[in-house]
Amino acid sequence: MDDLSVLFVDTFLFHVLFNNNYDKYIVTLLENDMPKGPCGYTDGVFDVRVKAGNMVIDAGSYNGDFAAHSAARGAFTYAFEPADTTFELLKKTAELNGGKIFPAKKGFGNIDGEIEIDLFNNCVDEIMTV
Repeated sequence: MDDLSVLFVDTFLFHVLFNNNYDKYIVTLLENDMPKGPCGYTDGVFDVRVKAGNMVIDAGSYNGDFAAHSAARGAFTYAFEPADTTFELLKKTAELNGGKIFPAKKGFGNIDGEIEIDLFNNCVDEIMTV
């Protein structure tokens, strides 16, 4: 699956084809065929969807596709991406979303230090400070 197909399936599938209906039945039916999984879930008791006024932390934001989804829903979106190459993509996504996404070039972990990240899709090895 190419990058654009992944973006459509992960970010827009529920929005375009299911009118933002994250019902448990639909999520269960589709989640195994989605590269990253659905962006929400409802089952009558739980409602885990991004809504206006929410604060969203997108850790490992990559190119900001989920951050853009969250910003479009009216959430305050903080997007973290440690890799140089993909952080540049995230910054462009933030610009396109009119300042509704706050990008940070940081990674998340349980220790302070450096880690080597292999961006196999871009054939780049980078050493990041976490």
